[in-house]
Amino acid sequence: MGNRQGSMDNWMSIDFGTSSSAVAIIRNETPELAPPLDSDAVDSKLFSSVAYVDKHENIWTCRQAELMGRQDPSRFLREFKLDIRDGRVLFDSEVTYVQLVAEILKTMKEAAERFLNDSIENLVLTVPATYYDDDEKTIVMKQAAGECGAGFKRIEILKEAQAAAVYYDYLEGQSGGRTLVYDLGGGTFDAVIVEHLETEYRLVGHHAGLEVGGKFFTEKILLDYLVKAGIGRRQATNDHRQRCEEIKRQLSYRETLPPITGESYTLTRSEFEHLISSDLDKTLESCGTLLRQTELQWSDLNRVLLIGGSCRIPLVRQKIEGRLHGMNAENTHIVWQCTENKKTIDPQSAVALGAAVYAMRKFIIPPPEPVTIGVLRNSFTGELYALKEGENVFGRSTNDADFAFPKDERMSRRHFSIEVTFNGSTYEYRLTDLRSSHGTIVDNMALSHQYTFAPTSAVLKGGEKISAGTTKFDFTI
Repeated sequence: MGNRQGSMDNWMSIDFGTSSSAVAIIRNETPELAPPLDSDAVDSKLFSSVAYVDKHENIWTCRQAELMGRQDPSRFLREFKLDIRDGRVLFDSEVTYVQLVAEILKTMKEAAERFLNDSIENLVLTVPATYYDDDEKTIVMKQAAGECGAGFKRIEILKEAQAAAVYYDYLEGQSGGRTLVYDLGGGTFDAVIVEHLETEYRLVGHHAGLEVGGKFFTEKILLDYLVKAGIGRRQATNDHRQRCEEIKRQLSYRETLPPITGESYTLTRSEFEHLISSDLDKTLESCGTLLRQTELQWSDLNRVLLIGGSCRIPLVRQKIEGRLHGMNAENTHIVWQCTENKKTIDPQSAVALGAAVYAMRKFIIPPPEPVTIGVLRNSFTGELYALKEGENVFGRSTNDADFAFPKDERMSRRHFSIEVTFNGSTYEYRLTDLRSSHGTIVDNMALSHQYTFAPTSAVLKGGEKISAGTTKFDFTI
């Protein structure tokens, strides 16, 4: 950010999750994860989305909240993102969800500012696809982030699925197509289809809010543990829950685990998979419902992008692979940890990093200087035709072409097109012959069709001469 004037232009992003949250900053026009200040956080790069409200209505957050919660579990709050309501108070206190979220956002803001070594006033906050502008939860999040809460002066709301798609394209260098974002987090599952367009990421549809995720997977392990240990449900403690949470995490990387210290309980990966298999089947049913609603097939997708910590469970990928194979969609890629070009992508941080890229592109990096896209000159009439970014179609009919030449009887209704794309610094031009007979000629070289369904194309350079039918053009930049 070499041209940046002061901290007012600093942006950060927060992916506020059910179980854990990720924070990103922008340094030297590059997104980076900002780690928690406390080295004992849930993960070196993640913040625990937890809070503790003491009897004096002081709010403790993240790692400090976990430590306080061990002393008095009754005032410890976890996974409360699922229950956020405007104006709702907690326990017998006057503390609201706005105050609770604001304190957690303050903790993340402080960590990000320490990591950047500068103050930050602007925030991109990601929310699920089910949140709308006037949604009660969105209102709570905005109020909590604002100047009366965490202190951000400017707040941009971005859907989590769009942020994930932005980050994927950032790594791949703009890939395009359709992405099914498979978001399996701590408490809910969201399926969202995003279409990658030139200037935006359009939400095609979503089937969101299914109560499936890490919280429920831990609960199933806990229930299994309590039954085998002969402990009543009401006797379950936070320590029991934390042990089961750790078992769940470890089984993503190991087939078996040794028994819990001092106890005989153990759980294998196959036993765990049996516990959660029906829940994962529900996520695929949700994806299928979404595809039917949008009149798409699995094979119409370019990729399935896995985000959320629960996607670390191997059975998730196995289930999706099986569904793609069963639907003859083997060309649809599963993106998890690595993109098609082997770029590293973390399912738990992709949303926060994508939101930072969004801020960087929209608010920090100035747009490129205007560049002449290019013009075509009719050699017979001298008329000029300014090209637009995207597809420019030349032909005889005004209904089928952007530029029509009705007097040229040899020109087809759609004779040739020029696709104009901008790669970040310069424009590129690709001419495609759309006609199998009376084909287009570029600088005395015919673009012939070997197959009518596979039109020949050529990259144009400034000054090349184009002939279509009997009408001739000069291409200039």
